[in-house]
Amino acid sequence: RNEVAIAKAREWYDVAKVDLIANLINSSIALAVTNVAQEKNRIAIVNGSGSSRLTNDSCTPNSIHYAYDTYALAQGTGKALIKEG
Repeated sequence: RNEVAIAKAREWYDVAKVDLIANLINSSIALAVTNVAQEKNRIAIVNGSGSSRLTNDSCTPNSIHYAYDTYALAQGTGKALIKEG
């Protein structure tokens, strides 16, 4: 599945000359396509995947993680519950 997404991203960036790929929802595909975006110096917008890797170790200057983050959700919820006792 990732191989297909990577090939399609390369095709869109190289052949179709698109500047941006959006609507990346599946986490593994989003991570793969953001790597291609960085390699090609193009943009990838992730708006459905909640993988914290997209805002941490796999964050790139070419990607925007415009969605919730599983780490942030757990931290916010956990802190609120602890505060409430």
